[in-house]
Amino acid sequence: MNLHPAIVCWLLLSQLVLSSALQAEVLERRTYLGLRFDLSDGNGPGLLVEQVLPGSTAATAGMRAGDRLTSVGSVDVLEAFDELRAELARTPAGQRIPLRWYRGSHRVIRVSPPLATLPAEQVPGSLVRYDAIDVDGIPQRLIVSEPVAGARGLVLFLSGLACASYDFWQETDSPIKKLIDGWAGAGFATARLEKRGEGDSAGPPCSELSFDDERRGYAAALS
Repeated sequence: MNLHPAIVCWLLLSQLVLSSALQAEVLERRTYLGLRFDLSDGNGPGLLVEQVLPGSTAATAGMRAGDRLTSVGSVDVLEAFDELRAELARTPAGQRIPLRWYRGSHRVIRVSPPLATLPAEQVPGSLVRYDAIDVDGIPQRLIVSEPVAGARGLVLFLSGLACASYDFWQETDSPIKKLIDGWAGAGFATARLEKRGEGDSAGPPCSELSFDDERRGYAAALS
């Protein structure tokens, strides 16, 4: 079976004790509004809301699909999704931030409910833990799933060349998520290291990473 772009390292262990093998540091989960946008829309200004996730901060604030988010927090004119992501990264969970959006021609101005953090991923039959490791002084997210019935071994997932998060906290049909769930069903624990600048991980943009930077990260995950 072709697993590209993933490279998988199988570590078969007679007994696996993840709590001692993977050392956790403190790394907060990201905050989120609970919005999905139509990023192909170019009618601006702002970002066109495609979906409001149930029970999210945005839903509680009263946002709906079809609204156009034009300002958030200290960003007076919202022009790109990266601006929203950066503003939320600067805002701790529990804090309220100003939101401004248009519903048709009507402008709505609200202060958000306390910002929530991203939900935890669900892996059938497993406990999911959001750990972190320190690599060159930069905290990186380590997502560990461990079967409740006990693990036959550990699969360390290497994410290949892509700059992307592999934190599947929302429903997805991603082939990688199906692999994670399949390994769990076969009795294997999994560990995924989020690259610097991706997901909850701190650091510079993923595009600036070298091969040695990534190698040190995966080595630290196994130490």
